[in-house]
Amino acid sequence: MLSLRTSFLVFAGIFVLIAGLATLGNFAQASGVRSEAWLSLTSKIVFIGLAVALAFAFVPLMVNVVFGAQSALGNEARLAPLFALRVTIIWVLWTLMGLGSIVGVAAAALSGAFGDLRGSLGGHGLAPSQGLLVAGIGMTIADLRHASTYDIGPDAGRYRTISADETRFDFQPAGTPSVFRGCDAYFIEFDEAGRTAHIHVSLVPGTIDGPALQRLLSTTEARLRSDGWTALDRYRFVRGHTMLALSKQRMDEWHESDTADSGDWNAFVDLLAVAH
Repeated sequence: MLSLRTSFLVFAGIFVLIAGLATLGNFAQASGVRSEAWLSLTSKIVFIGLAVALAFAFVPLMVNVVFGAQSALGNEARLAPLFALRVTIIWVLWTLMGLGSIVGVAAAALSGAFGDLRGSLGGHGLAPSQGLLVAGIGMTIADLRHASTYDIGPDAGRYRTISADETRFDFQPAGTPSVFRGCDAYFIEFDEAGRTAHIHVSLVPGTIDGPALQRLLSTTEARLRSDGWTALDRYRFVRGHTMLALSKQRMDEWHESDTADSGDWNAFVDLLAVAH
């Protein structure tokens, strides 16, 4: 079993590491470093892992402090059977914490804490993002290329619409902090002046079931509110001169016997200019 001094050094070391990484991240953000999808997901995993490690490191520290205090009070002989169980106590607490961590991380992932994992995975394994598509109403092709890291293809701008290929990308409405992870297709319509008039993005590679769709829409709704979008209703939001609309569509054949949770669904986001 670790001594009091060693357990304290382990706990303090993890705490300092968390504080140091948080400070470094804040400095990078203030310096204008762009947050890529893989970097955001990696940061969340690292910090959750360190938080769990800190909690686990606290257990032997707490046990050492409690038993050390009892020993200093002269109770070691009277509590000898309990002193003999110190290691067992630590392992019991670690086991309970481990089980709780598994449930907690799984619940966080399903509720969208790591972004749209269901959309990113597509049900078949991790499909890495090929870049960030930044698009807003009134942008030209040159604006899209300059703002985005995702390659929109050599034919962009020759037609009134653009369609994505089979790769995955992240989508960010221009001028907002909102980012939609793991998208798989987009459609952009230009006006006569060659500026974007309508942006349509598919949020889910493949399809998802009804309950997963509702979780995705609820999580997205809450995130848009926190990002500064003003809600007109549950699925329509306004920020500046842009309206964002969430929508859903059933992708398989509907049957009268189907329940509300059945079927294969997809979710979409549309950007339009606010009507004056």
